[in-house]
Amino acid sequence: MDNFHHRSSLLRQRNKAFKKGQRHASKRSLKDESKGRVESIPDTIKTNKRLSNKLERENKQKQLRKAKTMSLLEKRRKAALSDAPVIVLLVPFTASANAHELHQWILESPAVTSHRSLLQWNDYILLKGTSDEASTRWNLLSVDMEDLSRVVDLLKISDVVVPVFYADELAEDFTPASYCLEVLRTMGVSRLIPIAMFPEKRRDHEDLLKQHEMNAVRKHRAQFLVDQSVAEEVEQVRPIPLSHQGQIYQLIRGVATKTPRRPKWRESRSYVLGDSCQWVDKNVLQVVGYIRGRPWLCKQLLYLSGIGIFQPIKITTKKEPCPKKSIHKIMDWEDTEKVILETIPGDPSFDSTTSFYEEDITDKEPIEEHMDDDYSDSIENNEYLSFPEEEDNHFQEPTDAYETYIQSTTHDEPSSDNEMELVNHEDDTVIDKDELEKLRNEMKDELLFPDERDTPLDQPARERFRKYRGLDSLANSEWDAEQDLPPEYKRIFKFPNFNAFRKKQLALENKLLQHNHNGDIIESGMYVAFYLHVEESERDHVASLFEHLCGRSLIAVCLHRNEHRYSVIHFHIRRTLFDYHLQREEEDGTQTDNFELPTDKLPCSASSVVKSKDLLEIQCGFFKYLARPIFSVTVNHSQKLKYIKFLPNHQTIVASIYGPCVYPPAPVLVIKPSQDHLIARGSILSIDTDRIILKRIVLSGFPYRVFKSRAVVRYMFFNREDILWFQPYPLWTKRGRLGNIEEPVGTHGYMKCRFNGHLKAQDTVCLSIYKRIFPKWVTREEYWQYPLH
Repeated sequence: MDNFHHRSSLLRQRNKAFKKGQRHASKRSLKDESKGRVESIPDTIKTNKRLSNKLERENKQKQLRKAKTMSLLEKRRKAALSDAPVIVLLVPFTASANAHELHQWILESPAVTSHRSLLQWNDYILLKGTSDEASTRWNLLSVDMEDLSRVVDLLKISDVVVPVFYADELAEDFTPASYCLEVLRTMGVSRLIPIAMFPEKRRDHEDLLKQHEMNAVRKHRAQFLVDQSVAEEVEQVRPIPLSHQGQIYQLIRGVATKTPRRPKWRESRSYVLGDSCQWVDKNVLQVVGYIRGRPWLCKQLLYLSGIGIFQPIKITTKKEPCPKKSIHKIMDWEDTEKVILETIPGDPSFDSTTSFYEEDITDKEPIEEHMDDDYSDSIENNEYLSFPEEEDNHFQEPTDAYETYIQSTTHDEPSSDNEMELVNHEDDTVIDKDELEKLRNEMKDELLFPDERDTPLDQPARERFRKYRGLDSLANSEWDAEQDLPPEYKRIFKFPNFNAFRKKQLALENKLLQHNHNGDIIESGMYVAFYLHVEESERDHVASLFEHLCGRSLIAVCLHRNEHRYSVIHFHIRRTLFDYHLQREEEDGTQTDNFELPTDKLPCSASSVVKSKDLLEIQCGFFKYLARPIFSVTVNHSQKLKYIKFLPNHQTIVASIYGPCVYPPAPVLVIKPSQDHLIARGSILSIDTDRIILKRIVLSGFPYRVFKSRAVVRYMFFNREDILWFQPYPLWTKRGRLGNIEEPVGTHGYMKCRFNGHLKAQDTVCLSIYKRIFPKWVTREEYWQYPLH
């Protein structure tokens, strides 16, 4: 124990030292240390900052939302003061409904302070409100379902559509509504305010429906509109009951409290519903109306729907037909005309309306050979034709839509043959049963044996199908888009990338609208007059078109750059239910039961058959023109399309035509001019001259002798030379085998073939060959025979 030495541990206890500082020091010690000095506090440091609780933060956000909402409503209210009158269209949706009667009720209402009649069933009215700013201006229109072309034109531009029902009619009586519903589904719905009127014999109070019966009728009509895909909710489209003139205030309140929403395809457009169109000089046409949509660019061309494309040489303001007092205080151009634009015909600042073949383009190279990132500059200088002129010059036609239309329709004097066609073309719709049976058999063959053709016996197959060639795969095989182009391609426009060009042009127009330095912008809501220059050679034709459209309100549209040019336009279209029901109604009961096919795939009348290259009227947005489209379907999401001969009833297809370069999005309506009814609807797919449409022909043969994967095939060809000509092309069978031709056997069309598997004797051997096809140009005589409505 004496040798033991104690060593202290390293883990000894250490007490926490006293923290002397501002936090723990006393006031006296801090005062002694400061010795009278005062510490400066930066401005960025906020003292006594009180944190807000959750309730205060929610209340602050609520106040901000309310302020933004009130600001937006105030902005809309001020914009409504200078905006154009609301276009209210009354349309009968039942067989016995009378839209003109409702039109007269509104004009006789005490709410109407003033009104001015322009055309028949076309009135401007001013409706009083609680204050002068709350008053509402309408452009009231009503139509009959007999004039379907006018119904389509007015549905395109209407802000509010008022379907007129009768309260005691059932859903089976909605036949007139079918046409309007197809148009509304295609063009888009701005605002629907249905009206349920009572017949004149049931307008006595003791004979009206009870409340629960009326509620059931209103719900039934609203559900009908929802089922037809023109409304989303039943509560939004419940009809307003009208039994006497005093209930008109409900309709006025419904229009005044709901802000119309324009369809998307109209947002990038400036358009005018012409109140008057008249000749003011020998070659000057005047169109007067309100600017609607986006502001109008003065240096753009103007398109009159159904007439053509013109250059405005003068634009002036005009006195409004139904003004507001509040507008007079802020606009001094009401009583006096003010010249906005004045130019000369052929002004180079406008987008050229002349044929680009008048320019020297013979030495220009194709755009693909020297295309760079700024390709749109070359497009603006018309340097984008990849189809140079050839030595023969007889296909130099104008690419301008209006000039092409005029030269396709204008003669010095129509010939006697054309006059006879004008008189007797209605008799073409009367087709006998033999022709109907022929068309039905042709469609049956196309459905059961698609694209199959018999090899001719009177001429060699290599001569009959010399323009066709074989492909290993329709979807994956290459096809040169610049090879074997038709002469019509010298008359059209080609864009390296149309979507990029369209986006750049719209961006430039938006920039011009934001920075209006030169005063070339006409604001929406102004009442102006356009003075349009008409060439001397075209005046008689334009005058005849005005006589044909006498009494109608013409629509004037501001065109984007290069929209007057022609190119190859592709549409997505589908046959309408309205046209399908007409086919069922025309059925005469003469059906053959040789094949078990669904009856909805066969025509009920010869007039219901629509073939490729048939003459049709196309309405693409505001544009109207005749065309001969070719129909096709996509193949495995490939850029190549496969041609089909008939327009099917229940399938979305692609229709390709020669037409003006309308900027998408734009709805499409297809009308048969000989019958004047809607047959298909859709939208623009693309504008592309390089899109390839291939027509397929299938030659079939039958096995004569079979040994495992080898076979001798006959009846596909009938001579040795044809077999050697088509030997490189692949074979296929209807049971899924692939093969090729090895060699001919003898001289009568027998040939040895080898396949990738065992072949059965009941199989059919096929060979597919393809040819590129193009749309067909419309002739002058056809424009004379079927004028646009």
